[in-house]
Amino acid sequence: MNDAASAESAARPRMARWRIVVLAIFLLLGGGLLAFVRTSEAMAVEGQTTAMTILSVLATLLLLFLWLLVFSGFTLKRRLLAGAAVVAAGMGLRAMLRVEGFYGDILPIFTWRWAPQHDYTLPELPAKTAAAPENAAPVVPGTQDFPQFLGPKRDGIVPDEALAPEWWRGPFAEKWRRPTGAGWSGWVTAGPYAYTQEQRGASELVVCVKLASGEEVWSHADEARFSETMGGDGPRATPTLDGGNVYALGATGILNCLDAATGKLRWTKNVLAESGHPNLEWGKSASPLVHNGLVYVTLGASPDRGTAAYRAEDGSLAWRGGADEASYSSPVIGTLGGREQLVVFYMESVAGHAPDTGAVLWTHEWKSRFAKVATPVFAGNGTVFVSAGYGLGCRLLKIEQTGEAFSAKVLWNNLQMKTKFTNAVLVDGHAYGLDEGRLACVKLADGSRAWKGESYGQGQLLAVGKVLLIQEESGGVALVAADPAGEKVLGRIDALKTKTWNYPCVSGRMLLVRNDRETICFELPGK
Repeated sequence: MNDAASAESAARPRMARWRIVVLAIFLLLGGGLLAFVRTSEAMAVEGQTTAMTILSVLATLLLLFLWLLVFSGFTLKRRLLAGAAVVAAGMGLRAMLRVEGFYGDILPIFTWRWAPQHDYTLPELPAKTAAAPENAAPVVPGTQDFPQFLGPKRDGIVPDEALAPEWWRGPFAEKWRRPTGAGWSGWVTAGPYAYTQEQRGASELVVCVKLASGEEVWSHADEARFSETMGGDGPRATPTLDGGNVYALGATGILNCLDAATGKLRWTKNVLAESGHPNLEWGKSASPLVHNGLVYVTLGASPDRGTAAYRAEDGSLAWRGGADEASYSSPVIGTLGGREQLVVFYMESVAGHAPDTGAVLWTHEWKSRFAKVATPVFAGNGTVFVSAGYGLGCRLLKIEQTGEAFSAKVLWNNLQMKTKFTNAVLVDGHAYGLDEGRLACVKLADGSRAWKGESYGQGQLLAVGKVLLIQEESGGVALVAADPAGEKVLGRIDALKTKTWNYPCVSGRMLLVRNDRETICFELPGK
């Protein structure tokens, strides 16, 4: 063997080792980036762990593809064939799969591209009115009913007087289930009826069923469909029952007032078209609030007076007010500083309005372009608890009055609870909520965290007496003690099987849970 051949033969192992070193470096870079993302507290606080994990995996795959094409040492033919195979596989998957939606932590949900959307497979529910018995009394909510978003007082707390002392032990009898269209609306109840909003094909619906059986009583249909890949399709807001009527706000801004007994349309408005506001990125989600003859709704993506009040009797505009863009949070009414106030969580502020005129009584800036979803909660002694996800955290505001002027003072502010899609509930001086998916307990006195428990995903929760009823994002229901001493799981209900962002409804002994595919009604143990 001549010297040139010998040198070439000796160089081959060195070249092979060099290629392996490059491959190892790429794998270490990808693995290190992935490990950093998964363990980063900053990304966990911001709720970006899943999104950055996906990007890290894609970056690692790109590095491996680069190694294959440039550093592998394969023949040009083999590299081209391998590269073409990878590209073809990627294009094939893209052709066969579509993103049907996302979980709350931005994890995509894939389905076969040829599979029809679920709500298009359901039978249409054309507008249908029910015949009301002659001289029938209006449908009026009772003390055990669930007449609006977050329950009787719009605070996420429902009474447990009808339930057994240890009802959470079960059994939980399934009364009925029914296919349900798309959307994230919850159920509300009054007397023998239950109401929700859903999407079936091109129709946005308000539906009334018998609470005892799930049998449809009436439905009202509007030709409207809101579609958005990240947030999903269909209506988001929950109807409100008041004075024998049901008030429902669709995702495109259609506000309907319907007779609760028959479904007959009393009046309708498109609040976005009337205000000239463009829709929000993820659609109208704030549930209407009815109080003292007025229907309060937030508007759209414009700082030009982001809240409106309509007269419940005829739908005429009573006022428009505010100086900030609407968010996805629902308005609430309570007493602060000795005066009844309408409190609205806007995109970059929290504000108190005079309910009768819309005049702004006070404003507290909380600047961020991230979505505000959680509803403000009155915490007693003139305070309001507000929280938001995406790294914003929570605050306790003290509303004070000096003469005719009101002001908002921050008593404390921290990152101990970051409610992304859900709302916090206040029980015995503590706030319970899902902190970027994990159940947490925060002391209202100083904002310190009492404990942080397991993850339920971006789900929802209610307080049924002293028990937290948690609608897990994966569909199940967890029952947890509202106890500042620590997380204590009391039981679970095997319920829905797919992504669930809808709020549960507890009406007497009935528990209604739904998502964008079906509804299940359980009967809870009673006294």
